[in-house]
Amino acid sequence: MAATLSREVLDACGDLKSGQRHRYLLLRLSGEGRIEVESSGIGNDHGQLLQELPQTRCRWVLYDFTDTPRGGLALITWLPEQATIKERLLYTAATRLLRAELPGIDLTIEVEDRTELSYATLFTTT
Repeated sequence: MAATLSREVLDACGDLKSGQRHRYLLLRLSGEGRIEVESSGIGNDHGQLLQELPQTRCRWVLYDFTDTPRGGLALITWLPEQATIKERLLYTAATRLLRAELPGIDLTIEVEDRTELSYATLFTTT
């Protein structure tokens, strides 16, 4: 199944990059293969983002890092070990579509464990 990108994602990404509405977008792959916005967050509430990520399902996070030492727009692919292999493969393949269709992504991060999503890991340069 080839993934497609919803117009909603493109519009929300534009808002994210302009800094007007969102700090991050949580994206999911629907049963029909459409990449959709599941939720969004404002401000610096990193804890809220961690709470929204499902334990056993894959997701993407578009995160605006412009005011951190890392800087830029990041695409985080959340691939928890508890997710099915099929789902992990679908998300990994669709990540290429997101990179190609969403302009301005400066950094791509793939994580499998919540410890890799700690504030210190994400917001500092390595």
